[in-house]
Amino acid sequence: MKIALSRKSLVPISDLSNSFSKYYRKLKAQSEPLFIMKNNSIEAVMLNVDDYENLLEAQEMYEELQLADIALRRLEKPTLGQDFDEILAERGLSIESLQD
Repeated sequence: MKIALSRKSLVPISDLSNSFSKYYRKLKAQSEPLFIMKNNSIEAVMLNVDDYENLLEAQEMYEELQLADIALRRLEKPTLGQDFDEILAERGLSIESLQD
């Protein structure tokens, strides 16, 4: 994935270590991440906590959508020979235990 970066979001690691509080305040004030450079290569990304939490929520929603898609596809085309009661019994479950 390509990311469009602005020069102000690129931070050499030496600058970060020498002026951490400056970059910390900058990060808190903006919603853009800081890309930490080492040897002219991006090595890390710093995000404010709100952006990080939003990324985690988006990842969780994506994973739930993937699971829902798998479940819907299985409902549309069940594997022949599968018996729901047998599947439950193999796992020590019953329909009654699922309803509790």
